[in-house]
Amino acid sequence: MKEKPCKKRKTQLHILQGLPNIGSERANALLDQFGSIEAVLTATADELQKIDGIGSGIAKKIRWAVQEETSFYHP
Repeated sequence: MKEKPCKKRKTQLHILQGLPNIGSERANALLDQFGSIEAVLTATADELQKIDGIGSGIAKKIRWAVQEETSFYHP
């Protein structure tokens, strides 16, 4: 049995709200613009700044939270 789309969106919004300075309004705007969490997480800072309410500071914090250098995990 598949879950209803509204339940999936609620879960997606909850995940996005875990990003720095992202509340429900910004999470909705991000999901509306990018269409998926994956697209938000792979967006550049410039792409993120195109969303109302997300300036360069918040965009940089989002990128900081989701971006890691591969070598960090490999000794």
